[in-house]
Amino acid sequence: MPIKFRCEHCRQFLGISHTKSGSLVDCPTCGRTIRVPDPEGFVQPMPELKLNLKDSKLATALEELAMFGQDAAVVESESAVAVSEGEGNSPKLPPAPSAPVPIRVEPVVIAKPIPIEIYDTQKPAPVASMQELAALASQPPTRDPAAEQPMVDVEMTFGQRDVVRESLKRTGISWIVIASLLSFIVGFAVGRWDRSSVAVSKEVVGPDGKPLVAKSNSPATAVSLSKQNVAVRGRITYQTDSGERRFDRGARVLLLPEKRAGTTKLAVNGFRSADADADGQVAAASLRALGGDVAIVDDAGNFESTALKPGTYRILALSHFQSREDRAAIEPSVKALLESYFDKPEQLLGKCRYKLADLKVSGQDAEIWDYLFERE
Repeated sequence: MPIKFRCEHCRQFLGISHTKSGSLVDCPTCGRTIRVPDPEGFVQPMPELKLNLKDSKLATALEELAMFGQDAAVVESESAVAVSEGEGNSPKLPPAPSAPVPIRVEPVVIAKPIPIEIYDTQKPAPVASMQELAALASQPPTRDPAAEQPMVDVEMTFGQRDVVRESLKRTGISWIVIASLLSFIVGFAVGRWDRSSVAVSKEVVGPDGKPLVAKSNSPATAVSLSKQNVAVRGRITYQTDSGERRFDRGARVLLLPEKRAGTTKLAVNGFRSADADADGQVAAASLRALGGDVAIVDDAGNFESTALKPGTYRILALSHFQSREDRAAIEPSVKALLESYFDKPEQLLGKCRYKLADLKVSGQDAEIWDYLFERE
């Protein structure tokens, strides 16, 4: 009877002959070395690695690793000190670096700059002498003809002021009336446009006087409309050695479109039961981009999918607790289908039991698909 256990590194479900009990084998999925448990389920600890300290090649390699990354000058100085220590009574230390000698710099004498005189060409020329100013002051002043014209009194009478004030008052009242009319017209037009843009709920009354249709803008209606419909739901179970039927918790259900879209091959990471949750989210998003979906069976054995459009699909269920025989070959139809979607179909299936079937999604009611992995 084969011994079935999980790899302690990648959690892959494995099976091996009972003659290999307690022996060391390599995991076919991750390649790590593991020990096969005994028929009672106990696993002996892995043997400790032994190091041969008398190996001359190992000692030489460790010395080279210790010297790796050091400066060549430091290594040469250390070796020189070691040789001198063996020749004399006291070790010779490397000479200390000499102190830097200061260099005296003679100051440079700069000649005194020659002053430069700058003349302002825009400055007005000075008056020649005080005699010219006295001569100009003794001359009689000239008269301006424009200044001798008679001044006109522009002061208005009281009657003219009243007429101007009344005219300004009438002009201001006219502008106020015009502004009021314009504001009323603009407000009326904006109100009609805003009223026409708002949908008013109305009830359609039938012949019996009861409302037939009632429009509602409540949030509950929006939530119900935005809720996605379930396209496929079902239950995956398996049969134990005693014949008991249990839920296949953690099993994967892959929904692949019958017509392949694109040519990109998907990685198998995230589609297996032992993969991390983050890898599972990335894998589900990549398969949904191709028109398919992947569902995980919950604790009650149920699964469902809401990301499918109406059409024909191939549904593939991968059991979590049931495993195939060691020599059981993969069906050609299953292998051809997985090779068109995944880069490594053998690693996707592993030793898990699987079931491939056709499924047609109508888009109206949820399709029901249940399956039981019986004991072989």
